[in-house]
Amino acid sequence: MNYLQLCQNYVAELGIAGGTGPSDVTGQLGELNNVTRWVRDAALAIDNLWLDWKYLWVQYTGSALVNDTSLPAPANAVLVRLWDLKRFRFRATGSSDQWQAIDYVTRDQMMRQYDPDNAIPSAPQVFTIMPDNSIMLSAPLNAGYDFKGEFWRRPVALAAKTDVPMIPAEFHRVILARAAVFYGNREDAPEVIQGMEAEYMDGLDKLQSDQLESFSLRRTSTDREPEQRRPDYRGFLV
Repeated sequence: MNYLQLCQNYVAELGIAGGTGPSDVTGQLGELNNVTRWVRDAALAIDNLWLDWKYLWVQYTGSALVNDTSLPAPANAVLVRLWDLKRFRFRATGSSDQWQAIDYVTRDQMMRQYDPDNAIPSAPQVFTIMPDNSIMLSAPLNAGYDFKGEFWRRPVALAAKTDVPMIPAEFHRVILARAAVFYGNREDAPEVIQGMEAEYMDGLDKLQSDQLESFSLRRTSTDREPEQRRPDYRGFLV
């Protein structure tokens, strides 16, 4: 569902504002304006529950020239929120060689142990992440290099009526349930809160099991990855 369809389903679900509409997500007044705000805020609230939702994952590619000591953060519509520090790789520009890993150090370690401005140029060896999510290298590059990595993007609030939430479509009901709790809180409607909060928690648990790496075994009944599952999860006695 897109933003507008979510709002329309929300109105129909709760039977508010006459049970129909809105016809758009902008220019609304009164209760329909609240509807568009609650749906938008609910989607963003879920996006912000975890920094590393799978649906926020993005592959990174970049390049740097000889004597460069840093790589800028992606500056288009997909902004970095969290780098995966284990996935940064490099190889010579235009090469078909195997990608090589670079060691990560904290900013404090970089400041204490390295001086990129005065270091001898070399292949990439050590990197750190700066507060603006750019990448600083421990020494100037001795040639041009290509880089690849992974990060989790910063979510963007729904705005246009055709915007589709980043949450996978099969879990869009979670947005409606969360938005309904907003409505119940404002209208002091405990019956709405109780029903929709229960649906929200159940849907959120399913979303987390599907979209968080460390939750992936919580709702499975088979030992597809037995080495990662504790014996008591399989019903065995420890």
